[in-house]
Amino acid sequence: MPAQRASAERARRAPFALRLVAAFALAGGAALAHAATWYVSADAPDDGGDGSLAHPRRTIRAGAALMSPAGGDTLVILPGIYAGSGNAIDGLVPGQAGAWNRVVAQVDGSVTIT
Repeated sequence: MPAQRASAERARRAPFALRLVAAFALAGGAALAHAATWYVSADAPDDGGDGSLAHPRRTIRAGAALMSPAGGDTLVILPGIYAGSGNAIDGLVPGQAGAWNRVVAQVDGSVTIT
């Protein structure tokens, strides 16, 4: 009998859970709809790439320029040494509360910025 009660309780809660998930998706959907992942590589020929993994930008600032003010984007810095003012990590587009933009190394400890 307890198993039947537990099953009935789960069935009763299911519609609420679905409504909660739907409300969360609607509230955050706008920010998440713009989320993108961009790439930079010290080995890229220049900043003319589209920021994809296949065609990354060369400098961190050029990659960060692709990030949306709406937030939720991630800039992945591929392993390498990044020198010069085009690689400073300041003044980047932060995004907004609940949808911050992120800058991450593809591999921990593999990026040097000088």
